[in-house]
Amino acid sequence: MQIQAMISLSLGTLLPALTAMYAQKDWERLRASYLRGCRYILWLTMLVSCPVFVYAPELIRLFVGDLYQGAAPVMRMRLLLLPLMQTIGLLSPLTNATAQLREFCLATFVSQVIRLGVAIYLVKVLKMGAFGAALSMLLVVGFAIALVFWPLGLRMAHVTFGQFAREVLARGLLPMAVAVGGGFLVRGMVLPSSWLGLAAQGLFCCLLYIITLGLFCLDRNERGLGLRFWKWLGVTPALGPTP
Repeated sequence: MQIQAMISLSLGTLLPALTAMYAQKDWERLRASYLRGCRYILWLTMLVSCPVFVYAPELIRLFVGDLYQGAAPVMRMRLLLLPLMQTIGLLSPLTNATAQLREFCLATFVSQVIRLGVAIYLVKVLKMGAFGAALSMLLVVGFAIALVFWPLGLRMAHVTFGQFAREVLARGLLPMAVAVGGGFLVRGMVLPSSWLGLAAQGLFCCLLYIITLGLFCLDRNERGLGLRFWKWLGVTPALGPTP
């Protein structure tokens, strides 16, 4: 939540720049800014979220005890939606910059009304409890993002779906896939039973994320910035292929 709050505050500073690009019809810079912004938001958020997703049962057991283990599937269900939500992280300031708030607000309102109806059905009729509420959010909001909000953002930013898939989905989700896969593999071999073990495996998951990000997901400019940072620390990392 703290990361999300910092991201929200940071996005407000982009509004004047996005507005100027749109007013000047500088589609190239607007397109690059939208793709880069969504990708960076996704990278930053999922770095912290991946170990939480993998080790949700252990985190809950160590924090509040085995009595509340039923909260782990709910937590994971909510976290499954997070990467989808971050792929449209720059959509809200973009709608303000392009003065197209009506479509965005209407889509948000309709999706929330549908989600509420589905949640009531799953919780009250099917008696699925908190898991049903989380499932309703994943299904309805997930479909809304893919079918409504993705096309809306791509149209405003003058981005094709192919560009979005390459620059945001592929490069943005690859570190998450490797970190989550590696985390579940290690968890299957050694189940953490203490805060120290949980921290060690969580750090390993984050390390996998950072290595994959650095080797396979950074473009030439991003890699140059990373190299300057490592040289400042006195380290010369190995280089992977540039996307």
